Amino acid sequence: MHIRSRPEALPGTQHWLITRRDRAHAQLIPGLPGVVFGLLAAGCAPVLPAGEAPRPAVLVDVPEPLGEGATIITGYQWRFERQPEEGAADAVDCTWYPLDAGAIYPEDAVVEQWEWALQSRPEESTATNAMFENRDQSVTAFFPDVAGEYLISLAARGPDGWLAPELIVVDVFERDHNSAPTIEGTSDTTLEDALACCPSGGGCETCDDVEVFLGEGITLYDPDGDPLTVQWSRVSGGAEVVDEHNLPGVAVLAGAVPDEAGACVSEDATFLLVVTDCPGQSVSAVVLVESTCCGVSDADCPGR
Repeated sequence: MHIRSRPEALPGTQHWLITRRDRAHAQLIPGLPGVVFGLLAAGCAPVLPAGEAPRPAVLVDVPEPLGEGATIITGYQWRFERQPEEGAADAVDCTWYPLDAGAIYPEDAVVEQWEWALQSRPEESTATNAMFENRDQSVTAFFPDVAGEYLISLAARGPDGWLAPELIVVDVFERDHNSAPTIEGTSDTTLEDALACCPSGGGCETCDDVEVFLGEGITLYDPDGDPLTVQWSRVSGGAEVVDEHNLPGVAVLAGAVPDEAGACVSEDATFLLVVTDCPGQSVSAVVLVESTCCGVSDADCPGR
């Protein structure tokens, strides 16, 4: 692994380092923010086979916590807690992974600001910096959503400037057990009768659309304590789900048209609730909403 390009160096900043450069998982310690490009070559011979080009790779997009004109200071040493000397650690997907900055030497070093950042993630992952419990604290935790390799950086600022960021590679493995979430309680709903005016000598009007909350009587539980995602969808009936990712969800039922004054028409709708835990195991339930639209004569119309 070789560095092929890097950002314009700030004055006095020359701290760029690749460790384990002869292994598939190398570690880059950047000296300043920016996108760093590397060259990865593999083969038994010192020269690649004819016609085979080296593979360029974006190694890391270093965050920009520095103010304009700021410099990175060197001469400090990190002592990461929970990090082996080779700079990698193991974790399990869908489980909070603790991170501890440990200590910075010399012992009288003063840290005015901490910043954890996610630099790279597996292709299937949707993890972002929001997956850190407290990004600006020396002790935090990170939630990897899928198995694979994550690259995490930690920057610290003292009175004299920023230290060169420290990196940790977290190899995340699939959890060897998982219990499905459960949906407890019921949430079938019967709405009050809606009214539609039926003028004499003419057809009835349409009952107003009705907004209804879905799943108000439901409780979700996961034995493993996994975060859960909610997905509502319409199964049948004249309705539209307008809030599909929350509990309770929200749907709008279309108003019906009664045949005549004194007649009622039922407009039921069913909805499917799918609850999925972090490892991807799902359970579902069907929720029924019953509504009735009744026709009334002009004399009995509300507001007339």
